[in-house]
Amino acid sequence: MATEPGVWEQIKKEYLKGDKSQRALAEKYGVSEYTLSKHAIKGGWKAQRENKRQKVVEKIIASAAEAEGRRAERLSKSAEKLLGTIDDLIDNAGDKLGPRDLRDLTGAIKDIKSILEVRSDADLREQEARIKKLQREAERGDQPDREIRIVMSPELEALGK
Repeated sequence: MATEPGVWEQIKKEYLKGDKSQRALAEKYGVSEYTLSKHAIKGGWKAQRENKRQKVVEKIIASAAEAEGRRAERLSKSAEKLLGTIDDLIDNAGDKLGPRDLRDLTGAIKDIKSILEVRSDADLREQEARIKKLQREAERGDQPDREIRIVMSPELEALGK
């Protein structure tokens, strides 16, 4: 069967899918494992298979990050709407709000604040990666000489006097 035209291309195609081993493909197509392995090495199939897997992983990660971004955006919009509703309630209630009402509103505002401070896992991983990169650069001394300026607001300067 292995001598039929296009058989090696078919074997390669199935191998690159990643769900069958060389042994399974050799059995399926009636070729020796050794011969199939030689074709795979010569054609660079293993690297191609790994590249294909990596692309699939990258697509999955990008898709998950995009979904997480959409979720965070919806959450943020909802929190902003809720905050606007609380603002309206406070503006329109005037002196009608009692201590318990104010305590409940304060709790709601704290909850909204914590919601708005939520960062996605992707954001956290990106920040961690940046920190690690800066640490590696600092350890190797790769940092070029940089000028660092600290600008203080007039209010802070006044406090310092």
